[in-house]
Amino acid sequence: MSLAPSSVKRQRGKDSVDETSRKRSRSPGAVTDSAGTTHPPRQEILQGTPETKQDQNAINFGVILLHGLVGMRQISVKEKADDMSVLYARWLQEDQRLYPLLRHVALGSEKVGVDSATLKEIQALIDQKQNKEEKQKHESVVDSVAMQTTERAWGIKFAGNSLARLLARVEDIAKTDEGVYSKILPIVQSSGMGKSRTVHELATEIFTIPICLRESKDSGYPYGDADMVEAFRLIFKDTPIAQQKASDNDKASDNDKASDNDKASANDKESAKAENSGDKNASLARIPKAACVALFRNIFSAIWDELRSREEPPPKVTPKVTPTQWRSILEEVDQDRITVRKKIYERALASFRKDMSCNDNYKKTTQYSLEMDAMDMATILENIINRTDTGTNTTKVVMYFDECHHLSTRHPIIEDDSRTALDFVCYAMDGCRIPGMVGILLSTNSVFSHVSAPSHIVTSSREVSQGPPNFRPTPFVHLDFDAWNGRSIIEEGKCSIQKVCSLPFLARFGRPLWWTRAESLKPNQHDPIPSVAKHELVTFAKEKLSRTAVETDVATNKAQLYALLSTRLCLELIPMSRASRAYADKLVADHMAVAYHIPNHKEYMRVGYSSEPLLAEAAALLLQVNEREDISFHPATALSALIRDKNFLTKGDRGELVARYILLRAQDLALDKLRSSETPENRIFDNSVPFSEAVPLWTFFSTLFDKHLNILSKAKPRNKEGGMPLKDACNRKYVRFNHFARAGDSSILSTAAAWKAFARANGWQCYDRQEAIDILIPVVMADSGRTKLRRKVMTFIVIQVKNTAIAQTVHFSAETLGLFSDLVDLPEDIPYFVIVFNLGVTREKDNSARPRQPPPSPAKVTTRTPTAARKHNNDPQPNGFSCYWLEVVGCSSEVLNDKIVSGDALRQILGTRSIFDEASENEQESILRLKPLFNQSAVSFSWAKESNGYEDPNLDESPDTDEEFQVTDNNMISNPETLVSASKDSDNKLHKVPQEEDDILEELHDIQGVLLSKETSDYMQY
Repeated sequence: MSLAPSSVKRQRGKDSVDETSRKRSRSPGAVTDSAGTTHPPRQEILQGTPETKQDQNAINFGVILLHGLVGMRQISVKEKADDMSVLYARWLQEDQRLYPLLRHVALGSEKVGVDSATLKEIQALIDQKQNKEEKQKHESVVDSVAMQTTERAWGIKFAGNSLARLLARVEDIAKTDEGVYSKILPIVQSSGMGKSRTVHELATEIFTIPICLRESKDSGYPYGDADMVEAFRLIFKDTPIAQQKASDNDKASDNDKASDNDKASANDKESAKAENSGDKNASLARIPKAACVALFRNIFSAIWDELRSREEPPPKVTPKVTPTQWRSILEEVDQDRITVRKKIYERALASFRKDMSCNDNYKKTTQYSLEMDAMDMATILENIINRTDTGTNTTKVVMYFDECHHLSTRHPIIEDDSRTALDFVCYAMDGCRIPGMVGILLSTNSVFSHVSAPSHIVTSSREVSQGPPNFRPTPFVHLDFDAWNGRSIIEEGKCSIQKVCSLPFLARFGRPLWWTRAESLKPNQHDPIPSVAKHELVTFAKEKLSRTAVETDVATNKAQLYALLSTRLCLELIPMSRASRAYADKLVADHMAVAYHIPNHKEYMRVGYSSEPLLAEAAALLLQVNEREDISFHPATALSALIRDKNFLTKGDRGELVARYILLRAQDLALDKLRSSETPENRIFDNSVPFSEAVPLWTFFSTLFDKHLNILSKAKPRNKEGGMPLKDACNRKYVRFNHFARAGDSSILSTAAAWKAFARANGWQCYDRQEAIDILIPVVMADSGRTKLRRKVMTFIVIQVKNTAIAQTVHFSAETLGLFSDLVDLPEDIPYFVIVFNLGVTREKDNSARPRQPPPSPAKVTTRTPTAARKHNNDPQPNGFSCYWLEVVGCSSEVLNDKIVSGDALRQILGTRSIFDEASENEQESILRLKPLFNQSAVSFSWAKESNGYEDPNLDESPDTDEEFQVTDNNMISNPETLVSASKDSDNKLHKVPQEEDDILEELHDIQGVLLSKETSDYMQY
């Protein structure tokens, strides 16, 4: 029995102990185990080079360990673990070269009579400690790699047009002065869209005062300004400010420390006295408006001091500072690697603390003193503006707060004040009120209603008093997407299929986060970090999408589940209710949804999941992990529960959604089949992105319809006599899609759009008004992975989806759709493939009367046979491109792969399960009596009696024969009591046990307007 880790055995061999390591081993001295036995130092056990003596010493070493375990069996597990750590820490953990000796523990066990359970405990303790250390080491490396990768990505050259759009928007705001908070622009967008980087680049055009409120525990980038974070904690905190320790004391000199401590001590006593007297205005913290104004004034003063310190002595004239120069100044570092930006905010915080603790004027802040402070703040800011070169821009200075969501969750100390720290920051920024000043608020997690609230929920009294309209600017959301390196991501005929299936290429698409990180991973002989970080890129994407490092939480987090499914299946969330608006906010804040647009009324924002193949890859991996770890989790069941909970799809949309799911699920299962059976030579793949691999077309079809391969493999083109079988037609053709993208018009019906979609790994959901088809999947015709992507090598799988109770017949062809019309040199033939899904079918199309109990749902897969002539003008033409036509009826495991379908989940999404499908046979008739619908059963029309078909020519002239219910000329009931008595009489008659059908029919002549009982209806025939 061997207890050594396998990796160690491979490295060191079975019995070998490095002679050199014996000479270098350092003995820590004797060790006493839990049994009280003192054992010799480690080096004594290791001495002796002969193999036999080495084995004997190893056995003795095992005996020593086992003696210790035997003695520890009588004590607790914790004590055992602690005692074991004495042996392992001093004998093993210091030198992994001793691990091979542990295989001899089994030999020594016979000498002390230790059972196998004890040996397992030894192994468990060793594995647990080793795994824990390896995990901690790995996590430490990953965190370090992630941070360094992020820093490197931040240094990638900025690309795209978001800076120009933001600058134009800021300029428009600077030119207007409409009302309160009209100069404060929120930027709301999900993580990785480039908010922080764009504003950072704005500093090259406009003089900028940057403040990042990122918490120290947050691993994001850029790093937070800790001094500013501390300043806001001082203002918006439940405990008295004077009790907080000054963070800048650690950096001050000893004399300064003593002085500050004396002041803090005096302030503590004064604050305590004020608290005891109940004076709520005893400190500046009780007046958040004044506190924010004072903080801003100190920030501006520290900046002004920095600018003045760089002036040339007279008579030299110091040139004005440009925005780019100022950004460079802030990034300068001293010999201790401390930036100028850090020093400025340290000085601002220190001055702010002194204002709070020493200035008696703040103890009784009035509106007048508040306005005076605001004027001082504005004056200092004007001095800064005059000292800078702002060029021709109307905007002279921008002050921005990154990660401002931290302010939206903090409240002032005054208990009855419902406003947040963000409200008071906006007040202070608006208080500057100088021409050319614009404030910007941005955050990954900002809920935009906190930043730019609609008119009916504003908290500012000044804003309420000015009345509508609300002058707060609409949040800026229009950042760059697909702006890889400022160049085209792919050029037709230049990229091979093998290349587009790789991780670096996949990362080019979508938000800047992916491609900048991928660019930072390029090999560098002086920097080993990229080689380690490359394997973490997909993991990073998974964590960003799920907002957690625990990959198996999907089933319990509906927002996370929606994010994973929507990323791949192109769900659409319509913000029509308050709940859906809050849901949309959460998806943007936590789960990478893209904010597309916010209307001027700011009541809601339009959000969704754009086509991002790397994010879709991450979603696929997360869903796979949950399916493997949780036997009760199935994507179809999860999707059904999500749709049922949110209820945001029409019936037509549901059919298309189910079709998208079926196709995508088949693709995933086909990839599993490839990984388990195919050789690498027959695959076009990158192991780091397993769900973005190209799948052979026949593998895809055989996975989708695994029970119908005999029919499919022999299928011929429906419009060609003597065409090749479907299986042969699929040869050297591949499909590749890990998500669906939504089309906005019919332009995607072309080979030009097809090769681009293949490169992006997406299938197409056709636009709402597209005729004939609903889904389009590109197919590439390739001899190998070296085939270059271009129009000439593309064909299609065309999908039509029907969600009706009766199978529908459709008519279209490649020619009528114009699929290949953009090809310059048309080949003689290009095979294409059609799948018609009749998913909602519950009965065959016929004109016969339906039986009382509906038959099971039809389930079949058929192919259209070759025909010499067309049956419809839009059908595939005999002289057209070869068309392989598959028709699928039903949506069950009879037609689809068992792993695609999960019980009735897909039928529930389709909405084809009626209330009768969920009821027993006895319950169905009771339901029919409640008239949810009318059918040909006796129960539906039991309230009326039909004639025998013959009628009196003078029937309309004859009087009514319904004696129990007479109607007057003015259509009023002449004798209501008659109806009551008739009803009672009818009840008595209906309680008789029926004997013959004729007798019952005769009795019914005298009973009108009363529902028939179950006994009667059983005998009624129509």
